[in-house]
Amino acid sequence: MVPTKTSLLFMLFAVFNIAAIAQTQTQNKQPDSLVFYLDKNEQLATDSAGIAFVRIIKRDTADQTLFTVEDYYKNGRLKQVGKSLVASLPLQRSGSFLSFFPNGRRKSIENFQDGRIDGDQYYYYPNGKAYCVSTYDYSNQKIIVKESNDSTGKVMASNGNGAHILYDENFKQILEQGPILDGTRNGEWTGTVYDTIYYKCTYSHGNSVSGTSRTKSGRVYNFTNDFSNPEFQGGEFAFYKFLAHNIKYPPVARDNKVQGKVFINFTIDSEGKLSKFAILRGIGSGCDEEAIRVLSLSPPWIPGKIYGVPVKVSFTFPISYSIASE
Repeated sequence: MVPTKTSLLFMLFAVFNIAAIAQTQTQNKQPDSLVFYLDKNEQLATDSAGIAFVRIIKRDTADQTLFTVEDYYKNGRLKQVGKSLVASLPLQRSGSFLSFFPNGRRKSIENFQDGRIDGDQYYYYPNGKAYCVSTYDYSNQKIIVKESNDSTGKVMASNGNGAHILYDENFKQILEQGPILDGTRNGEWTGTVYDTIYYKCTYSHGNSVSGTSRTKSGRVYNFTNDFSNPEFQGGEFAFYKFLAHNIKYPPVARDNKVQGKVFINFTIDSEGKLSKFAILRGIGSGCDEEAIRVLSLSPPWIPGKIYGVPVKVSFTFPISYSIASE
């Protein structure tokens, strides 16, 4: 049943214990319906002011291996609907996900298989006109834009060639724009990031070649990579070595043979410091708390950068617990 506006508002201001309890349920013991109160980044909201939408996850009546996901705006209108392989955060999307603007118009049709983007994805303007069609090239880790139109319906790019514009979530501001060739950036792109970083970047077949950015404070950065992820000092091998040296298998978990992955989200600021640890999907028995404890001991990372500027990045990482067979 679709919640009424009154019932949805009641849910919004209900206690957050429901979401906390739902998060810790194991998959094979899920109740028939779970409610999550999420912020704009699809993370658990910490207070009522941070709630952007409500997520309701229910068992799918047609396929017991799937769960139906329904997201609702605070005005009671449907935000997103689709299927997931799990009834927890993060989702593992399966099949088509339909999303809608607050005005009720269709926003996108995205297709997934086993939690990954799969095939063509369709996006629309708030006025109902087609915006673009894209797909994801996993081998090169790039978005391929097949078709692009302006808000009047005029074709800007076809068969991956022409120009493309990226907007903010509400299509009120142009964020980035430039030419595309074979579906990827090619030539000079300009844009604004976070309303604080202004950049010009030259691309060749989707790869950044060189560019210059300027912050609001007037500081200028020259760069070659348009985006780089945060990185542990010494790289991935050094990070796993750090985990192996510091992590301790909780005795309760070991005694009860609790194994699996703990998905933990945390923030890496512009100086590389870690904070705001949150368990997205845990396995209990002390493993979740141990994951937070170990990561809180981490030395500063090399911060992530956007167009050469160090920025704060939200990062999700799985920590595995496995008992070696004797």
